[in-house]
Amino acid sequence: MGVLDKSGKYINLLSSLFTILMALVTVYNLINSLFNIIEFILLISILFICIFLTIFIRNKNLCLRDKSIILLSIAMIAILSSTVGYAAYYYQDYKIVVDYNGSYTMGYGSDFTHDDTSSSGHKEFNLNQSSYINVGAKKSDGSDGKLNLSIMRGNRVIEKESTTDPYGEVIIHFKE
Repeated sequence: MGVLDKSGKYINLLSSLFTILMALVTVYNLINSLFNIIEFILLISILFICIFLTIFIRNKNLCLRDKSIILLSIAMIAILSSTVGYAAYYYQDYKIVVDYNGSYTMGYGSDFTHDDTSSSGHKEFNLNQSSYINVGAKKSDGSDGKLNLSIMRGNRVIEKESTTDPYGEVIIHFKE
């Protein structure tokens, strides 16, 4: 077996490994819901391109230089696409979600400066990107219903607290 044959086998193996890496990145991002439908379609398209290139390398009688160029293309696609899910997550703003069927008071901000004193039901408050969030909510009707307080980034819950105590209070101090 010549050096060229061994190199070709290594390139076939590496192209398969990069395609597997792409599949794992896509599945990881799907499980963690880090992207919207457009990013999902982009990742799936990139995955199919990698699979196609891997099959193309394995089934064509290409010279080592051509296989190397295709392998580098697969590697670049895999590396660039792995950043899509991270970027989609990182650039999403935070939101505070309060969910309670009764009445409650709540405040948020660095010194709880934003107050909403007569709320009830499901409320969402969009925040800009922030590295530090204080939020608190207190039941004001004395019932034993469950008050849920969450900090979310995109569709992902970052922190969540709840209480069923009459006049119960929940506070979240979040620091990125």
